[in-house]
Order: sequence, then C-alpha cells, then structure tokens
Amino acid sequence: MARLHQPTDLDWQLDIHHGVSATQALEQFCQAYALLEQQPLGKGLVVVHGYGSSGRGGQIYLALHHLLAHNRGQLSYGHPLLNGRTNPGCTRVVVRRLGPLTQPQHLLRWSDSEPPPPQLASENHG
Repeated sequence: MARLHQPTDLDWQLDIHHGVSATQALEQFCQAYALLEQQPLGKGLVVVHGYGSSGRGGQIYLALHHLLAHNRGQLSYGHPLLNGRTNPGCTRVVVRRLGPLTQPQHLLRWSDSEPPPPQLASENHG
C-alpha cells in the first residue's frame, strides 16, 4: 500500500516500492499527482519506487519513467541526490503546467508480467 505524506513544508513523498504491482503503482502515482496539482506550481513529489536488481531499473521504475517521459510537457523529473550521489531508487516530480496525465499506448497494453520496452530518452528532464 502506498504512503503519501509531507514530512515538512518541503516536497511531498510517495512510497510505492513495496507490495504493489507496477500497474497499481502507476495508479497510486496518478492519484498523488492529482493532489500535487492542487499545490502551488513548483512543489515537488518525491516518489520512492526502488530500482530493482536488474541494473537497469525494475518494473515500477520503468513504467513510471515511461509515464513521466510521455508527459514531460507538463512536468519535470529527475533523481534527487542522497549523500551527494544520484539516487535511482526515487524520482522527484515537479508540476510545471496543470492538466491530467495521459498514458502512452504501450503502457495501456503492458502487463505486470513483462516490462515495458526500454525506450527512455534520458534520466533527468527539466
């Protein structure tokens, strides 16, 4: 089950890396993103999604980054720093323009048993 909280007046945090499928994680992210849109523009959401043991990202990571890349006209995203190093197990998302997220067709057809095709442009988009 995802946990959405705001520990201080900083970024919101959403933990989706335990006990959910990639499909469920995307649904929970979209719900949290809708709440983020009600905050002032520039407010961030740090999504803890894990990275997986494959060395190229787990299913939640890949599905989330496909969704973010598809919607990069209205948001920016990238991996935050942790102890001076990039942390690929979480992604900071910032709303830049209001509007609902749309899902790319390949994610709508994708099942949790197989990863989406690896066609991410780059790691950070701002």
